[in-house]
Amino acid sequence: MQFDQLNRRYFIKLLGSAASLWPLEASGQPPDKLARIGFLSGGAGPNSNVYGFQHGLRQLGYVEGQNLVLIYRWAAAQRAPLVDLARELLDELNVDILVSHTTEAIAAIRSLNTVIPVVMTAISDPIGNGLAASFARLGGNTTGVTLFSNELAGKRLAMLKGVVPQLSRVAILAERGRPRPKPLSVRHKRRRAQCV
Repeated sequence: MQFDQLNRRYFIKLLGSAASLWPLEASGQPPDKLARIGFLSGGAGPNSNVYGFQHGLRQLGYVEGQNLVLIYRWAAAQRAPLVDLARELLDELNVDILVSHTTEAIAAIRSLNTVIPVVMTAISDPIGNGLAASFARLGGNTTGVTLFSNELAGKRLAMLKGVVPQLSRVAILAERGRPRPKPLSVRHKRRRAQCV
């Protein structure tokens, strides 16, 4: 009877040890691999969008140097076309995810890539600019957040009228004539990387 108890204890200890290693094996990544996020912008350097993005990552437990590598490319600062910088992030720096807060940068990324996830942060009218099929189904490997869109304009106007009932006239300032991004023509062939 004591022998059976000893075997049972040994089995439970062995099972406990295996269970403690399970999450490392199940994630599909080595525990020491850092997630590589590429951030592409048409601007000249960090701004409130970038600081908000970094803050949000920290709130979720992602800290640069510990479990995350953030790689920035600024088109205006580096005086390079967005497509060249996107190609560098994809082909040379092998990022796991690409992020941008500008329509032009997202269009440049999508012209090269249909595999690696792309995150839009505060993009203006992604449907009207051809970056998403609809809010319900963005399509492809792209996801993200928008602050402005034609679909939400009516709702915003109704909310404004609710806040200011005596409102009778509203002026809208919008940028017209911005060229629509080109459809995908070149496909990035690198296999999708596993991400944290």
